Amino acid sequence: MKSARGLLLVFGVAWLLIACDTLDRNVNVANPGAPTDPADPGAPTDPGPGEPQPEPEPVPEPEPEPEPEPEPDPGPDPEPEPDPVPSTTASRLLAAVNGVRTTGATCDGVWQAPAAPLALSPLLVQAAQAHSEDMLATKTMSHTGSDGSNPGERISRTGYKWSTWGENVAAGYRSVEQVMTGWMGSAGHCKNIMNPGFTEFGAGEAGYYWTQTFARPR
Repeated sequence: MKSARGLLLVFGVAWLLIACDTLDRNVNVANPGAPTDPADPGAPTDPGPGEPQPEPEPVPEPEPEPEPEPEPDPGPDPEPEPDPVPSTTASRLLAAVNGVRTTGATCDGVWQAPAAPLALSPLLVQAAQAHSEDMLATKTMSHTGSDGSNPGERISRTGYKWSTWGENVAAGYRSVEQVMTGWMGSAGHCKNIMNPGFTEFGAGEAGYYWTQTFARPR
């Protein structure tokens, strides 16, 4: 099935479909031209002849200032805390899927009631990413892997024990928003996204080959 912006395929099993110094001018300055009054007891006088010159008092040398202690090495800068929820293709697609599940959606003219949000499963992410990379390697958009596997077999390879599953794939879309618009505009993909029977989710993208994987564990 082709669209103007990308390609979509749907697949399902049973009931499943498709970051300065201050100058003080008030200080009095002595008049340098005024004579010194000899009667002034405070005026300095030259010593008389024969009078011994007073020994100058020794001036103690200033004590050396102690060298400042080196500041302790704070060590390397602490690494920033990682984001609590990394922004990955899978987490962004999960947010988009749960957004429409919470409000409900119309799939090909048929109203789909709101459904419980899906939980992100690392195993389903693994299966979805591996299939997107396989499609990129073969330049083929298909629910069948290059080894002939179907979605259920690829999910089982990760160790996931499923009771039911579904898969959406697409190619050529350049963003999460674009591919979600494409899937929601296709009846089978839309019904997979809204299916209340699914409880867990994974997604992957490689070279604009997209995969959504839905499942319910045993």
